[in-house]
Amino acid sequence: SLGIRMSLVKNVLKFGWPFLRNYRGRLVLGILFGILFGLFNASFVWGTKTLFERLEERPKEQSIVDNRLIPGALEKSLHRANHGMGKHLDKWLPKMGRDLDYRQVIGGLFFLPCLVALRSGIGYSSVYFLGWVSEHTIRDIKLAAHERLQHLSMGYFHKKSLGDHTMLMNRGAGALHKCLTWGIADAIKEPFTIFGLVMAMFILDWQLALFGLVFAPLSIIPIVLVGRKLRAVAKVAYDKGAEQDSLMVEVYSNMRTIKAFSLERLQLNRLNEIYQKLARAGMKSLQARHL
Repeated sequence: SLGIRMSLVKNVLKFGWPFLRNYRGRLVLGILFGILFGLFNASFVWGTKTLFERLEERPKEQSIVDNRLIPGALEKSLHRANHGMGKHLDKWLPKMGRDLDYRQVIGGLFFLPCLVALRSGIGYSSVYFLGWVSEHTIRDIKLAAHERLQHLSMGYFHKKSLGDHTMLMNRGAGALHKCLTWGIADAIKEPFTIFGLVMAMFILDWQLALFGLVFAPLSIIPIVLVGRKLRAVAKVAYDKGAEQDSLMVEVYSNMRTIKAFSLERLQLNRLNEIYQKLARAGMKSLQARHL
């Protein structure tokens, strides 16, 4: 599923790059913040373990780092980084066997919330820059699409209905907007989040990490099945949406003719059939998303 998502994002970027490159500075910032956000998620594993281990008695030589699967050079680097961080935080975090002062109370209460706030700030920065790029890119794509449509021959407009054009400009551009804003952000954040969390778990407790990795591949099967169903439902919804837009333009631009020949019931039946199919597609999508 992740490979399919990355392939789709690659195709979207290839299509939109002539427009995206005008805003590549903010695009790079959004990507960098997304990578940092994904890696920063591992800090919660370290922060939680650090805080709770300080509140329980343990031998002085016990390390927060499980070094049974860690090479010597990496082990020294991790110990040095952990020692340096602990030295700076020691006076601000409570510890078993030591009297509390106001700094330790404040640190104990706000240590994890500060990590959450920092993580939220990094995530917001990524979404903001990618969203800014997305909004301006979609604006440019819509203008280019209108310019292209106005240069096409009348034969093209005889073959295509107005609903096809409205769906292309509204839902098509909306789907592209979601992909640029959320799809790219998730495609960047999720792999680095998984990588950071797995590395943190292996460093802190390799047995638990290994146990989790054994069962992780089982989640691929329902993801693939649900993804196929959602794509089929999305195609039905798109086609019926185009049919709905075309019918609405046909009905309300010819209302005088409809009333003259008493065709109101016929048009309502046609709309009812379309809305029934749209409702059915919507329920299938809802079921697939919440299985």
